[in-house]
Amino acid sequence: MSFVSTKLGLKLLAPPYPQAITGLDLASEAYLLTELVRTQPKKAFIRITPDLKSGLTLKQNLEFFLGEAEENKIVWFPSHDTLPYTGLVAGTDTMAERLSALKKLFDEDYSILIAPWQAILRKVIPSEVFKNHQRTIYVGEEIKREEFTSWLVATGYSQEVLAESAGDFAVRGALIDIYPPHEENPVRLEFEGDRLIGIRYFDAATQTSLKKTKDLRQVTLIPASEILLMDELCKNALKKIKQFSDELDAPSNIRKEALEKIESKRSFVGFETFLPAFYEKSATLLDYIKPEAIIFSPDQEELKEIFEKVKLELENLHQTTKNVERLIPPATLLNSYSNLEAKLKSFPQIWVNPLLKLEQADISVHQVHLENSAQLKAKWKPEQLKVWRSQGFQTRLVCHTPIQAERLQDMLRAQEVSFSEIEIGKLSHGFGWPDEGLIVLTEEEIFGHKTIRKTKSTKAAASFTSFSELKTGDYLVHEEHGIACYAGLKHIKIRGINGDFLQLEFLGNDKLYLPIYRLNAVQRYVGGSTEVPFLDKLGGLRWKKIKERAHQVVYKIAQELLKIHAQRELNPGFSYPALDTLDEEFASHFPFDETPDQAQAIEDVLRDMQNPKPMDRLICGDVGYGKTEVAMRAAFKVVNSGKQVAVLVPTTVLALQHFETFQERFSKLAISVEMLSRFRSRAEQKEILAKLAEGKLDIVIGTHRLLMEDTKFRQLGLLIIDEEHRFGVRHKEKIKKLRPTVDVLTLSATPIPRTLHMSLIGLRDLSMIHTPPVDRIAIRTFIAKWDDAVVRHAVHQELARGGQVFFVHNRVATIESMHKRLLHLFPDTKISVAHGQMKEDNLEKVMIDFLHQKTQILLTTTIIESGIDVPTANTMIINRADAFGLAQIYQLRGRVGRSDRQAYCYLLVPDEETITKDAKQRLSALTRYTELGAGFQIASHDLEIRGGGNLLGTSQAGFIEEIGYELYTKLLAQTIRRLKGEKIEEEIDPEINLKIAAFIPESYVADTTLRMGLYKRMSHLSTVEEIKNFEQEIIDRFGPFPEEVKNLLGIIEVKQLAIRLRLRSIQFDGGNFILNWDPSTPVNPKALIELAASKPSQYQLKQSGVLFIKQAPFKHPEEVLLAAKMVLSSFLTYVSSQRQHEP
Repeated sequence: MSFVSTKLGLKLLAPPYPQAITGLDLASEAYLLTELVRTQPKKAFIRITPDLKSGLTLKQNLEFFLGEAEENKIVWFPSHDTLPYTGLVAGTDTMAERLSALKKLFDEDYSILIAPWQAILRKVIPSEVFKNHQRTIYVGEEIKREEFTSWLVATGYSQEVLAESAGDFAVRGALIDIYPPHEENPVRLEFEGDRLIGIRYFDAATQTSLKKTKDLRQVTLIPASEILLMDELCKNALKKIKQFSDELDAPSNIRKEALEKIESKRSFVGFETFLPAFYEKSATLLDYIKPEAIIFSPDQEELKEIFEKVKLELENLHQTTKNVERLIPPATLLNSYSNLEAKLKSFPQIWVNPLLKLEQADISVHQVHLENSAQLKAKWKPEQLKVWRSQGFQTRLVCHTPIQAERLQDMLRAQEVSFSEIEIGKLSHGFGWPDEGLIVLTEEEIFGHKTIRKTKSTKAAASFTSFSELKTGDYLVHEEHGIACYAGLKHIKIRGINGDFLQLEFLGNDKLYLPIYRLNAVQRYVGGSTEVPFLDKLGGLRWKKIKERAHQVVYKIAQELLKIHAQRELNPGFSYPALDTLDEEFASHFPFDETPDQAQAIEDVLRDMQNPKPMDRLICGDVGYGKTEVAMRAAFKVVNSGKQVAVLVPTTVLALQHFETFQERFSKLAISVEMLSRFRSRAEQKEILAKLAEGKLDIVIGTHRLLMEDTKFRQLGLLIIDEEHRFGVRHKEKIKKLRPTVDVLTLSATPIPRTLHMSLIGLRDLSMIHTPPVDRIAIRTFIAKWDDAVVRHAVHQELARGGQVFFVHNRVATIESMHKRLLHLFPDTKISVAHGQMKEDNLEKVMIDFLHQKTQILLTTTIIESGIDVPTANTMIINRADAFGLAQIYQLRGRVGRSDRQAYCYLLVPDEETITKDAKQRLSALTRYTELGAGFQIASHDLEIRGGGNLLGTSQAGFIEEIGYELYTKLLAQTIRRLKGEKIEEEIDPEINLKIAAFIPESYVADTTLRMGLYKRMSHLSTVEEIKNFEQEIIDRFGPFPEEVKNLLGIIEVKQLAIRLRLRSIQFDGGNFILNWDPSTPVNPKALIELAASKPSQYQLKQSGVLFIKQAPFKHPEEVLLAAKMVLSSFLTYVSSQRQHEP
């Protein structure tokens, strides 16, 4: 793009100051600043914005104009994401952004700084302190590791099991992992004694070294907190706290608590509020700025107004808080306004005021007024581009995604307007600047408003998997023995050999110790309505009978699926035409950017519809992931081809939601949409049914009312079913009759297991939407003790912006007393109550009133875990969050954050000291992994196995609770494959007993949760290549492994050979290998007999089929493993290629 005119540039860069400029908006201002940065590379520019939102928008616009190559010139310094006196734990992301910005400012490694005024008002770590506590370490340096880790703690780093977030560090043997706040990736330090021998980056998601980056010779570490816990600074803090306590006449218990927390030299809830106590001299962000920098900011009047507003808010919060933060006077948190004003005057200053009258401004920018998107969209014609070009304007078009750019190009070609290039990127809005001869148009001005926010890179999901999150007391399903209670990971000695075992307790206190290499034999129990299953007895008959019944049930379901599939093959359907310009135009008005998964699902559906075979496709994806848009694209195609669409939903609330969504999407088209449910009177229902029968109604949305005999369609083309598993058996039978004759699209909010997905290929087509909407803002999640001030702050913040609040209290017995408490806190607010024990009509009314914003707070149990989508509800408070499972909180939290507003989730817990270590880990994971979808792995395992059961048989709910969803879906997948004619061999899980110690020592991997996760992964390794890759990974992550780990990997390799040979067990008794063959072994029995006969001194074949192989004494476990592998490998020569079993 052209440079800003020299005249304007000279005006801005020349005194006198301050100057006032008007006429700019956040897009044109970003363009101006970009050109100043490019033409004045030696200067620094500071933009102080009036608030966080405008700062983020300006940053996004600057990133667009500068492009990827230059966006590192921008420094962003956000304000704190929590307010003082609220008792909330600050997020690590914001702290990392602030510290990273300080590092860049200190190094003078920037061209432009953007900071909200609120961020400048609060005091920061003094620049001298920040400078003196950076540390550069070098390969070859001698570092006393204990002193080094103490330094990390003192500078704000937190010791964790894994370094996954900025500010974490982890110690494992010869390795120390650190995640410095200013680095994109964490670093791994490798030691030999106290000598540092290697530094490398690693991936926080996989915890493995980054292959594409070279090892480093040095790395600089900066503080991970603005408060440092050095001895001298802590002494300052103790002295100041005593002084503040005296001045405020604080209660002795609060004073004592604060002093104890500082003396412990550990951060705590509200720690950031104590910054003024630690440093003698106050400091401001302006202290870090280059003296020759030019500052762009609001004018003095606006800056003063914001200062007074922030000051008043802090004073009000201080008066209501009851926690230790009350010891810090509000005035000490802010830099004085006179001090800030004096500092600002020491820099060249330009006041940016878009509303200033022209005669009051020193510089005026005249822009072409682009009408708001709704007006422009209604009147805009591609010919306008030709007009602007003829007037000498350089015209740029900007689209968010290549898909939208392609659509726009198609529209322009249809109007015979040539346009060589459409830029891809995020710009908040377009602008016209005649003096620069420039018009910039975004897709908003053409297609209408789209939600634009900066896409964040998805972090690693927490290192909890369904299995590694196991805790004592959970239930497991052993495929051979049934349901047991998990009693922990036990390190015990059996026959003189140490090992790790899972202790399983069955009925009657029977115990089973399961070797860790056989973890694939058990799954976590996930049931239906109950999570307390009936335990089985070891060797009992109950489990055997249940499994037999399970096989019968899944056989029926599998047959049913095959029958429907056969009927669809025989019934020719309607073949819809290929996509045309109408489809493209309808797609272009979708108010979001499609995610890759969503775009693929749309493509799958429209491709199915062009096929004459009736469609039967399932779309899986969480609420808010865009399934409804997929359905609406299909509905548009059907209606345009002269057919009708029926949308079937299980509840009146969902019917109303879908009706409103469809109505809004089709409002500008000649397509009629109606709803058939209890919300329509009998007369209205009769009229709707008449229109359906006559073909005068295009789309009808309804509950099971649609399935009644009097519902007739003139020409039904598509049936969309939402949450089919929630319909009763009778209704499902009616749906089943429709299925083979019309196109059917089923939407489900729960995913299904991949194993089941694969087995259904060819029977029922599936599209999975795993990714959340591209630009969805991460949900800010905080942990806090219950405090009236916290609850007030959370609720008032949401209500002040016209939003609504979910308050989750999961005890029906005490929900009324909680209702009274909330009414006392918010006497002028409408609060409704929802729980599962209410009458259906009452519950429905409560939900609809909340949906239509007739109430502001919904006090509810976990009944809202799945279901309604309320875009205006963007704050959730979960009481006693420590009592919830990780997956459950993740699912609950997913009810908020479904619009373009920042969403908040507050996890209220009792005192930190009273909650368990497991609960702390679960909640910590949620505060770190805040993106919707980033934590998908946290919840997906439980969701998937429930989803598999829901999809194909909730009529068997009681039976599923007996065996658990996971085993049920596994059996179903196997049965479907058999009925499809695939050869399925029963899985075999050989017992390996080689009399060698094989486990992961606690000294190598200290954390039990982490060890369990590694054990589970090891039990699923199935090839030599996978074992080798895993071996390299653990060396990379934990350093050279001890003999016991090497033995364990060797045993896994032996196990894979045993599976291929279908051995029930291989044992070593000190002189012989003992091989117990399964009857299904691919090894030729005749060959075994001949072998034993030809070498009787070495081989003995018992009548039972057990083979003894004599061995010379071994001196070392490695020799035992090597011999076992050689022996088993030798038997592979007796296996024909057709009979060999591949694991």
